[in-house]
Amino acid sequence: DSQYLPFPNATFDIVFQCITFSSILEKAVRRNIGMEIMRVLAPKGFIIWIDSGDSNDKSQYCGEVFYQGIDFPEIRKEIFPGADIIRFPKILLKKDIFRKCLKSANQGENKALLYTSYSRIKYLFYSLFNSNRRHEVLVIRPRHNSNPSSAISP
Repeated sequence: DSQYLPFPNATFDIVFQCITFSSILEKAVRRNIGMEIMRVLAPKGFIIWIDSGDSNDKSQYCGEVFYQGIDFPEIRKEIFPGADIIRFPKILLKKDIFRKCLKSANQGENKALLYTSYSRIKYLFYSLFNSNRRHEVLVIRPRHNSNPSSAISP
């Protein structure tokens, strides 16, 4: 449970988050995880965030929503309130990444295992990384000064 990480305060210099928060549908849980990440982050550490940046961006599987993008104001005001956030241009994650991963995985003894769940993996990957979905790229760090120019936000 990411709401209760089994690490002491200020343990990590870098936390990398890629398409985790958009798979958590409850806002309260996202807030709790954000607070927990900040707790285990070292004072001069930072978070690298890559996730869908549009709350209208939703994916369903068997009729249930399993993915919903997160708007930047929620990240800034609710998940990491008071943090400095550097915002980069949104990026597109391409399906080519998946094809390259499959090609390299197809080389070894895991070939049968790979194709057993291939269609589900392919569905989930394509729905998460479709070429129309733009992802936020952020660097988030604890605020150490009152210099408003240290963070970039809309």
